[in-house]
Amino acid sequence: MAERRAAALLALGIALLPTIVAAADHPDGASHRDDPFIGRAIFPDRREPPARRELDARQRQAFDLGLLVFNTPWVEAGTPRAERRDGLGPLYVSASCDNCHNNGARGRPPETGGLSNSFVMQLDGPRDLPYGAVLNTAALPDHSREGQVQANWTLRHGQYADGTTWTLREPHYAVDHLLYGPLPAATILRPRIAPAIYGAGLLEAVPEKAVRNIRAQQAHVVRGDLPLGRFGWRGDVRDIADQTGRAFAREIGPDLQLAHAG
Repeated sequence: MAERRAAALLALGIALLPTIVAAADHPDGASHRDDPFIGRAIFPDRREPPARRELDARQRQAFDLGLLVFNTPWVEAGTPRAERRDGLGPLYVSASCDNCHNNGARGRPPETGGLSNSFVMQLDGPRDLPYGAVLNTAALPDHSREGQVQANWTLRHGQYADGTTWTLREPHYAVDHLLYGPLPAATILRPRIAPAIYGAGLLEAVPEKAVRNIRAQQAHVVRGDLPLGRFGWRGDVRDIADQTGRAFAREIGPDLQLAHAG
């Protein structure tokens, strides 16, 4: 099973790259100002964002493989005829990448309260937190989920300077039915909605030197020699493969040692 999981990680972490990143390859000396694909554009269909240029056969094959993994609903190990789809859980948040990042788009909050199907409760605080970096709210049969998240909404009303009124739904989160006991008092709840994955490859293709130059200009807000990150909610993940590995481990089939290390 470990070999199958490793193959899946590689496929998703790398194969999604060509279609989005292929477009980031500029011939030596080419100017972004001369590139007709740089600028704003509206996706006619959000499920099919345009590639910056046509993919060759190898890139298209890699992308199709990555998309297949992305849309795969993972199942419990030992499931008959599961082939390479086994390895879900035993604790998890969702059974597929597409469940949260549907068609690659950003998750959306529910219209009338409750929790979005792309919701994840991240945890931060004490390093010995028994729940790891993400609260796993689902589990396989004969296993118990780590806990559940409750959301209550408060309506706030106000008006702009021109008199136009507005209404804001403010969420309030709590966790209960915790498997390993109460959360330490210093625990920080970090509710998150799945981000869109469009353009991730383009971001990874930015030269490291360019990112370090930006960091140097912002030295007044940098504390210490932080690792160069581009992904994750706090920019602490180096590349797509690492980000994919974290998502698999924490949200689909947690390797507890990896999940608790972050």
